[in-house]
Amino acid sequence: MKSNIKLTGLQNRYREYSTNYTMTDNLIFEGSKVIKYENSKQYIEDTNRYHITKELEKEKKKNEELEKIANMKITKEMRLERR
Repeated sequence: MKSNIKLTGLQNRYREYSTNYTMTDNLIFEGSKVIKYENSKQYIEDTNRYHITKELEKEKKKNEELEKIANMKITKEMRLERR
């Protein structure tokens, strides 16, 4: 019984996957798939792109809010000048 458990444990640990990648590709196992490291979430986190894109989104939202405020002030000043 013990030998049977060891065999099934080893069989589940090592699996073969057929892919279209070459031996020189940097591969990573992510999300139960084998993918290129350059296309993985881990690569994005490692290169700090994730944090930079989040910062960029925050800054874009701030910019949109400031544009709305500026446009409202300009239209308000133009109305006051017409009177």
